[in-house]
Amino acid sequence: RRLGDLYRDRGAYDLALRHYDNVLAMAPRTAEVFCHRYHTALERSFAEAPTAPVEPWRADMTRTVFAGPVPCPDGFASVPAFNAEAVAYAGRHPSLKWEPDDKTTRNGAQTAPTLLAGSDAGIPGELRGMVLQRVDAYLRQLRDRGMGFLDPLRPPEVRVNMWCVFLDPGGHQLTHHHPAGWISGVYYLEIPDSVTV
Repeated sequence: RRLGDLYRDRGAYDLALRHYDNVLAMAPRTAEVFCHRYHTALERSFAEAPTAPVEPWRADMTRTVFAGPVPCPDGFASVPAFNAEAVAYAGRHPSLKWEPDDKTTRNGAQTAPTLLAGSDAGIPGELRGMVLQRVDAYLRQLRDRGMGFLDPLRPPEVRVNMWCVFLDPGGHQLTHHHPAGWISGVYYLEIPDSVTV
């Protein structure tokens, strides 16, 4: 994978993509290489646009992103009531740190990915259950669209990691990916009034 990264960093996108494809042919369940290949293809298409041919994955990218409501967890009057308690829980988390050095959060604070560690009860348990329901629904939606490409990449063991990000005005995330991840998602507990959904 590192050779592919070296090619990519030098702008040799075709060589990088060929290398990633060779690695994936030998080890098709290597999610990290799949992720690097995806980002390299994206970089190449933007670097060469509009003359580069649009790869099928880029043309269909909007078909792989889904948004949807979550059910109200048991024991809470409403989803907003649950969200308020989850914000308070994350705000008290001992790992919450302003702009952690090894993270991409800017002008904000972030917890460690241990937000769900410990008890299966209360906020951690409810969040874990919500995430697992949405992952199952996401995979079904992909299969329904004939896009079951994530199934062969499923690791033998799946675990849920979650962290929380609090952003001040002007706060943002630098461009990044999760190389050890199989599926990534975002759940917005609270958004500013200026943001429309």
